[in-house]
Amino acid sequence: MPSSVSGQSEIEWPARWQDEAIAAVRPYLGTEDRLRILVDDPKKALSGTMVEGHVYVEEGTPMIIHDRSGRWDVYPGPLLLGPVLRIELLRPRRRPLVLYAHPDWKPRTSV
Repeated sequence: MPSSVSGQSEIEWPARWQDEAIAAVRPYLGTEDRLRILVDDPKKALSGTMVEGHVYVEEGTPMIIHDRSGRWDVYPGPLLLGPVLRIELLRPRRRPLVLYAHPDWKPRTSV
């Protein structure tokens, strides 16, 4: 896995990320834990745009290794612009643990 956090105060978080969302992700930078992150406009979003995977910092930029295919040739990318709707810690054989939830947004329930 790429290098973990060095110089956390120098991290350039994506635009419109809330302080609470940053605080929720910070402990997981450079760990083996996988996060699910949803971003979008809380007043308009039905389900948000999702990325999930391992998060780390590369040259001051928070990155995520996002892959749901299981392929070996997956490349990391920067975290998406905010605002952040929800951050969950993915846990094997258990429900995800909600680390952050935007107070003005509720996930869409299936009908």
